[in-house]
Amino acid sequence: MSRLLIAIALCITAFKSTIAAGTTHALLVGVSEYPTLSRELQLKGSANDVRLYRDLLVDRGVPQKNIRVLADGVENSAPPTKAAILTALSEIAERVDESDYVFLFLAGHGSQQPVNQHSGDEPDGLDEIFLPRDIGRWRGDIASVQNAITDNELGVAIERIRASARFVWAVFDTCHAGTLTRAIPSEEQNRQVRPEALGIDAAAMQTSQVAARPADAQISQRGSLSSSLPTSLIDVSLGNSAAQKAGGKYVYMYASQSGETTPELDEPRGFFGARRQGLFSYTLHRVLSTYPTASYRQAIERVMQLYLARNRQSPSPLYEGSGLDSMVFGDESRDRVVQWRVERQGDRLQMLGGSIHGLANDSVLAVVAAPTAASSDVLGFVSVKEATATHANLVPIAYANRVAIAVNKVPHGAYVRPVDIKVDFRLRIAMPLAGTFCGAAQASVSQAIEQLRRNREFSARVIWVDATQTADLYLCQRSSRLLFLDSAATVATQSRSELPGIEVANVSAPALIDMLTKYIARVARVTNLSRIAAAGDLSALPLTTLTWQPKCATKKAGCNSNPKRIEPTTRVTLRDGDTMVVDIYNPLLQSVDLTILYIDAAYGISVLYPSRASDVARFEAKGAHRFELAVNASPSGFERLLVLAVPVTPQAPIADFASLAQESMPNIGARGGNSGGLFDLLIEAAFGSSLNGSTRGLPQASANTSNQTATMTSYAWTVLPRE
Repeated sequence: MSRLLIAIALCITAFKSTIAAGTTHALLVGVSEYPTLSRELQLKGSANDVRLYRDLLVDRGVPQKNIRVLADGVENSAPPTKAAILTALSEIAERVDESDYVFLFLAGHGSQQPVNQHSGDEPDGLDEIFLPRDIGRWRGDIASVQNAITDNELGVAIERIRASARFVWAVFDTCHAGTLTRAIPSEEQNRQVRPEALGIDAAAMQTSQVAARPADAQISQRGSLSSSLPTSLIDVSLGNSAAQKAGGKYVYMYASQSGETTPELDEPRGFFGARRQGLFSYTLHRVLSTYPTASYRQAIERVMQLYLARNRQSPSPLYEGSGLDSMVFGDESRDRVVQWRVERQGDRLQMLGGSIHGLANDSVLAVVAAPTAASSDVLGFVSVKEATATHANLVPIAYANRVAIAVNKVPHGAYVRPVDIKVDFRLRIAMPLAGTFCGAAQASVSQAIEQLRRNREFSARVIWVDATQTADLYLCQRSSRLLFLDSAATVATQSRSELPGIEVANVSAPALIDMLTKYIARVARVTNLSRIAAAGDLSALPLTTLTWQPKCATKKAGCNSNPKRIEPTTRVTLRDGDTMVVDIYNPLLQSVDLTILYIDAAYGISVLYPSRASDVARFEAKGAHRFELAVNASPSGFERLLVLAVPVTPQAPIADFASLAQESMPNIGARGGNSGGLFDLLIEAAFGSSLNGSTRGLPQASANTSNQTATMTSYAWTVLPRE
């Protein structure tokens, strides 16, 4: 086992426990090598994804003999061919019973092909397919890509398992029909093969889609998530089958939704020891490592928050299931804690955990003698220094009125637990690079960027990287505008004019320096607020409910104007003229200081609550309030709502974060409303208001801090012009 996997295994062992009662069966499929496809379509990350989840299962108590691995280049595994995958699924279906738990994981390329028969199950007229190692090419005589595994085949196979098992959790890190293009050449590689690369004629695809159009209106009214988003890997008919309703609970997670691609890239980014991983697989694994008692719904919500924390709008994972509120892996116990093993090497302490587990330099950890120690049995405190991807050096510190513990007093077999986790507020910015979408940076832009790179105060908060590397913000010269692209750097033809940016034609370098400083700070503030939300506790106060009501044209076929919920785990598309309703209710027996921030597509922040000068942020116990927002498409793009709630302690001053409001990027109008501890952290998120360092701490629930704490809930959606 590599050093990376050893570190991961040891850190997960800290909260190891047997998964729920009954036998656990797992099938892990990772396809990296495609002998029939071109060199640029070969993958590297699928095998690493499989290793992550194999070791996670073993350290959670699953016997090796119950884990079937079909992956390229993974020890003790078999080639992931079509026959091997379907046979393994069939064998699981034959041996499970109603007390068993099943985990299925598939990573590799996906694509689409014309359907064989238009039964109405595929509203877009296309079959989603998973590409095994022995994938062939399109054959007209069988109307299929040879050896492709269709969504229907997977649906039937998993349905058989569900008919007998107690619980099935399936994770698919693949994509099929990305319609967005990446504007920046990148080290990222999408797990998608376009149909033409498989020999599928474009005319055949179009014919199949046209034949399915009469069914669109009927299919779009189905209630299940998979049927409303037809690019799910599992056949849409699965959600309505009688056999499925008779079976056990299930959760299905997909790395991306319709029109999106899911990438693999080096993770954790910017760290020594980073390895190629699927973005979704890696992020989900990080959540499971950090929150061992999360539910499936909480896990997917945290994945989305971590995407936002790196200023990434896409992909948006898709999920469905009857067991979303169950504990991951069926373990209902909540007594496990997050902790990592410590090794003492002479006068040095090293922790077997690092950036891959969300730890940044200067994080504070409590030392305990054994993994079973009570939370009160703290021997001392240490600070994280020189954190890498998988491990970190530790330095004893004086903390919480205790002197620093001597290294020789740290017993062998000791563990450390999080007390004050730091949030890295540095923004990774990629410099402009000419490509198919972006042009070469004009001279004044290059001069301004070079001046900013030399500015020590500014560069204390910025990591400048090459355009091909992963970043939070990509600068893109497009004609006379300098665009600000998010971490995904994807663009769609219909929204290119709406991308946030600034006019740079005939602007001097000194003026550009001022503009870049100002607008980069706005991007950083939004990104840092998302980082704080992603670093907090999973248990946010349930204070807000969001619904939206589509505005249907008089003769628009198939439009459903009924109100629909917006959840922290969903990414919906709103249209110009729709209505959003925000309901606030405080279920607590104490008051809450509440701030609701609206973040528009141009990085503007508006205060929705308190909304008037006469309102105050303090929201009384059992209080209720409602307000409506009119949705408009100026600007179009990705938006979010951030709810900050601080429970009120006796005599506490009002906690109002309205000062975080800021204007949008120029040339795009803002909309949405009137314009010690977490408080210092939020001030630090303003980017540039304090330059004491690049990281600040987020107090944990177990830290016994006297500072006020807050919970943060984020919602996100996309606004587009009405069709």
